[in-house]
Amino acid sequence: MFSAPRFVGDTDDCTHVHQGTSAIYEQPFIFRLRLSAARRRLLELVAYTSLDLMRWGLVPYWAKDIKIGFSTINAMAETVDTKPVFREAFKRRRCLVPIEAFYEWKKIGPKEKQPYAIALADRSIMALAGLWETWRSSAQETIRSFTIITTTPNELCAEVHNRMPVILPPEVWTVWLDEEPVEVATLKGFLSPYPAERMTLWPVDKRVGNVKNNDPSLIKPISTRQDAPGA
Repeated sequence: MFSAPRFVGDTDDCTHVHQGTSAIYEQPFIFRLRLSAARRRLLELVAYTSLDLMRWGLVPYWAKDIKIGFSTINAMAETVDTKPVFREAFKRRRCLVPIEAFYEWKKIGPKEKQPYAIALADRSIMALAGLWETWRSSAQETIRSFTIITTTPNELCAEVHNRMPVILPPEVWTVWLDEEPVEVATLKGFLSPYPAERMTLWPVDKRVGNVKNNDPSLIKPISTRQDAPGA
């Protein structure tokens, strides 16, 4: 399981925050981005579809209790098309989760771990493969939720974890978002590790491990003992 940043990127172009098990995407997030080619494509897709606020942790429409969302933050690419909790959403309710980086913790000692931020090498927006659902409680409360699909890690991410989120390249975004039937083999073909040479990582402060901390400094690089000469 990976951790999405509570505050991603620099303060001038990002309003994505993560609080507990909820991921909040405020509309200014898209429209304040620097317009790289990928970001322009995201703008086009937002105009074509929608940008919504959703709870992180998929709650399928048939669930009796919202608590199921605590165990459905991530969906494994290997079983996403067959596991009942994700199967229907994979067929018809796919989404993109835009972020600039995510966190993983690397074990550096028997009882010590170091958090790393992982991003695209050019620091552009990455679109994670997600699924969404709408659930209604017995009191008719409506909750929209999502999950992020994970896959085996590329060489870079394998240095810190045994899984990584599926990052979709711009050329497949339209097919991924298509509500019309798409061959399962086609969709599954998108769920491979993103090329390691197109990504980068750097150590960040351990403050990121406390959900009470939520500020831009969490994403800033820090020096570690591994960075020291002769380390």
